[in-house]
Amino acid sequence: MQKNGMKPTHVSTNFLVTLLTVAMLTAGIIALFNLVVNPFRLYFPNQRSTLAVEKPRPEQYQQQIRTQLAIRTPSDVLILGNSTFEIGINPDDKALVGLNQSIFNHAIAGHSIQEASDGLPDILKIWTPKTVIVNVAFADLLIGGKANDMPVLSATKPNLFFPTLFSVDTTLASINSLLIPYRKYPETLTAKGHNPMRNFDGSAKASGYHVLFETANFRIERMWKQFANGNGTPSFNNSKNYAELRALIDRLMKENITVILVLSPLHHDYKVNVYKHGLGSRYEAWKQEISSISNNYSHLKNKVKLYDFSCVGKALRESVPERNDKSTPMQFYWDAEHFKSELGTELLSLILKPNLNGDQFSTNLTGYQLPASDWPKYHQICKSSVP
Repeated sequence: MQKNGMKPTHVSTNFLVTLLTVAMLTAGIIALFNLVVNPFRLYFPNQRSTLAVEKPRPEQYQQQIRTQLAIRTPSDVLILGNSTFEIGINPDDKALVGLNQSIFNHAIAGHSIQEASDGLPDILKIWTPKTVIVNVAFADLLIGGKANDMPVLSATKPNLFFPTLFSVDTTLASINSLLIPYRKYPETLTAKGHNPMRNFDGSAKASGYHVLFETANFRIERMWKQFANGNGTPSFNNSKNYAELRALIDRLMKENITVILVLSPLHHDYKVNVYKHGLGSRYEAWKQEISSISNNYSHLKNKVKLYDFSCVGKALRESVPERNDKSTPMQFYWDAEHFKSELGTELLSLILKPNLNGDQFSTNLTGYQLPASDWPKYHQICKSSVP
């Protein structure tokens, strides 16, 4: 039976048309909102606000978003690595101006060398850095697995315009972007790839640095326990991390790019935990093996260099405030494996100076250029710094 002279099929069709119209209108509003707010700096790349205004750190497509930022930011120096360098290297630090070298930070927390450098071919199509600085980490050897393990593939999104424009994550990031000016400690990412750790700053002021160190040390110890006394660690000849590092160096050598490998100035607590779990000899052998990798390219006239800042130095032994002390700040570290950008600036200043040869000393860091001519002596210096 018909009502009002309208067939049931017409009612269904009108409802469907209305539903689709509302959906398209909603999608259009969301896309326009994201386009105007531009939370990841992917749209309107030439606008000044794209570079100057604070933006949230992305959760999805981190490598792809950073690659897009890097493509439009030709630089003399490209930084690769994990969270240690993402947090510790600030290309916009005014103290780096004297180096007369522009820097882009492409280090990404939680990413392997391969994952972090997936976008390198796209960058090299547009511009070629003079130097690539790579953060080399002992933990990457352990958790990276064996070379014959199945690789972890990152999502390939060469064009992020539409995938991000309509996504829920981008919309949430857009809302977060609008709230940043009203938040005291937001998590942000600069246009040149630096994570300033404002959220950690808030945690430090609320709970104290002792809690930050305690939390990080718990996580670090849990990892070391898995590999205590070398159990389950891949051999040097069957390491996925080594294979990725060698492949990266070979790729950069084809472009005639200088490569600087860096062993970071991690806090003394970090190294104590390495030795505490019986990984000291493995750690020392790892350093020598990394040195051998760089030495394999010695015929290329100093195109591959290795600097070790992990042995000794004033900064590495910075005192951690007591548990109930929430007012004393730390100058160099957020926790045992993440140093502040002030220390990162000092590190860059040391390795990028044109006359840097042999052992180098600064107020807070001691850097050794490897391969060291006397490995026993070098190892003794490192081991003597651990109680």
